[in-house]
Amino acid sequence: MEPNSKQIYSSADFVKKQLAESEHRFHALYENAAEGIYFTDPAEKKIIHANPAFARMMGYSLEELRGLSVYDFVSDAKENIDQRMHMLHVTQQATIAERKYRARDGRVLDVEVSASVIPLEGREVLVTIVHNVTERKEAEIELKSSERRFRTLFANVPLPAWVFDLETSKFLEVNDAALVLYGYTKEEFFSMRVSDLRVKEDVSQLRAALEIIQTRQFDSTEAQHRKKDGSIIDVFISWHEVSYGGKPSVLVVAQDITEAKQSKEELERAKHLAELASNAKTDFLTNMSHEIRTPMNGILGTIGLLLQTSLTEEQREYIETIRVSGDALLNILNDILDFSKIETGKAVIEEHACRLCAVIEETLELFAMQAEEKGVDLNYWIEPEVPALLLTDVVRVRQIFSNLVSNAIKFTGEGEINITVARKSETDEHIELLVSVHDTGIGIPKERINRLFKPFSQVDTSTTRKFGGTGLGLAISARSIELLGGKIWVESSIGLGSTFYFTIKAKKDTKENNHAAVEPLVQGKKYALVVDDHAEGREKLSKLIMQWGFEVDTADSIDAAMQYMAASHQYEIFVIDHGIDADSGLRLIVQIRTNPQYHVTPIIAIVSRSKHIDLPATKAAFLTLVTKPIHHQHLYDVIAQALHRQQQPAKEQASHSPSSRIQPSVLPAMKVLAVEDNLINQKLIVRILKISGIEADVADNGYAAVELEIQNHYDVIFMDVQMPEMDGYEATKRIREKIPRSQQPVIIAMTA
Repeated sequence: MEPNSKQIYSSADFVKKQLAESEHRFHALYENAAEGIYFTDPAEKKIIHANPAFARMMGYSLEELRGLSVYDFVSDAKENIDQRMHMLHVTQQATIAERKYRARDGRVLDVEVSASVIPLEGREVLVTIVHNVTERKEAEIELKSSERRFRTLFANVPLPAWVFDLETSKFLEVNDAALVLYGYTKEEFFSMRVSDLRVKEDVSQLRAALEIIQTRQFDSTEAQHRKKDGSIIDVFISWHEVSYGGKPSVLVVAQDITEAKQSKEELERAKHLAELASNAKTDFLTNMSHEIRTPMNGILGTIGLLLQTSLTEEQREYIETIRVSGDALLNILNDILDFSKIETGKAVIEEHACRLCAVIEETLELFAMQAEEKGVDLNYWIEPEVPALLLTDVVRVRQIFSNLVSNAIKFTGEGEINITVARKSETDEHIELLVSVHDTGIGIPKERINRLFKPFSQVDTSTTRKFGGTGLGLAISARSIELLGGKIWVESSIGLGSTFYFTIKAKKDTKENNHAAVEPLVQGKKYALVVDDHAEGREKLSKLIMQWGFEVDTADSIDAAMQYMAASHQYEIFVIDHGIDADSGLRLIVQIRTNPQYHVTPIIAIVSRSKHIDLPATKAAFLTLVTKPIHHQHLYDVIAQALHRQQQPAKEQASHSPSSRIQPSVLPAMKVLAVEDNLINQKLIVRILKISGIEADVADNGYAAVELEIQNHYDVIFMDVQMPEMDGYEATKRIREKIPRSQQPVIIAMTA
């Protein structure tokens, strides 16, 4: 009996063990389930037990849930709850339904419940499994709402719209606007594919568009569509990939642009015709300017030759009047020609080496006599950090300075005009310059500044205006500055003058040392006295002399200069603007020479071109005259020579007359050909060359020039650019092709 007893006990233990493991698995599943589970006493309607998931779902603790009545959280009426629980108890069949539960914080949850009756600990209990579907319900509601909004918008949008299946290209939805535009019924649309709207030539474009849709969510294009009546319309279509009825689809919105496109084409044709008319007008203006300038060249050139002959004072006055009037007319023609060139887009930037100081000095030379007649001083200053050599369009830079200085002189009755050049920004290869041109003229009213840079616009447009001009100078300068990568603006005060600012960008020439220091003229602490009644001119002159190694004192009057001379330190040189007052300036020079301390001290007198200083030889020793406007390098050389002469033996000392410009010498012997179709200009060129010692041959067109060069091999050819039969460009090209390199002439272009 004993072995059988052990076997029985062993089986019982095994069952107990399996039961324990099963209960353990149930509890683990129950406690960790994602769904809420709770047990209810059917009679008392109270919760016996609940798992953590249900507690979290409802917002209660497990202890709070035990003993809680289902009436406390099920949103149905008490009678409905009792009836459902009674039916479960009677039928013993599980039920699945959707209910609304009320959480502890008052939120109403949409849930799916599965309820059934099971035996537990000798009695029947109701077990309920709860799945929270609140978010899903909200999403479904939002989706339905979104669909309603989409359908409302889709149906009422004024533009034709449709949805088609991306795989089959069949229409799935279409709005009323599309029905009206294309003339099809909705049933006809649903039997069609999107390709049926396209014209035959446009089908390939549709295939490309469908491929684009696969890679991008949004795009648009223009296309041609065929309506039901066969007419072709231009449409602008945009599309967006959507999901419609669970299928990948495309929402398309179309806009009929047939009339707009026709209007655009008509507008473009009208614009083209207007541009042709404008270009024709500008070309005519350019050609007329050229035709006028050609005889003007002959007139002014002949006047120049005539002024070199013996004339009476009355004749010279008449000729000078003709010259001034001719120059004024030529300036007007120059403005018109330059402006027409810019307007037709023929203006191009040509980069060449440019020494800015030389360009400014040449510009000031052009206006020196005009400025002197009005008593206006011309000065300039270039900051040391600005490179000496730049790569830019020299012609345009000179033109900008010329226009601004000419404009400043026109509106300045007396005082000074000062040019300042500074560095604004810089890279390894480029530099941006900030330039100012300041005058002490009449100023510009603020309300009229906006007119300045507009073509043919002037500050004073009245018929009684005092100042002439075309109103093109500043407009041309503004356009040229834009071409050079800069901008221009002005600051002005009535009665105090104006300052024009502009910026330009240029390349730096890296082939040479652009910031080479100027060699000092003196060593140690040496003093110079600068006397000038113009504040800016005095400042620029003193800064210039300080660059050359001097300590500088400045005086704005003769009395102030005399006070400085009475001071303790010794001056090595005096720089006096003789324009302050000719008599006072002369008195100051005499005072300096009378002082034994300054008997041989160099004096540099800055004088106008028409001024002369008559002093006895004893007083004029070591006096050097420099004419306005001052050239910086020339002044440097003059001071250097004056300091050197001071150290020479007394017997070599002599008075020195004002420094003069170098006169052109007679040219060396050479063979010259002048190519010019205008008879007057032919005579003018030949005469000017003859004065310089050259007998020149003449050709009146490009063909003759080529033949004469082949026969005679000239050293220099002056070639007119615009001529009948063959122009100067073609003639030059043929000469370069036909003449050996060793015998090539120098060809100098002449153009109006």
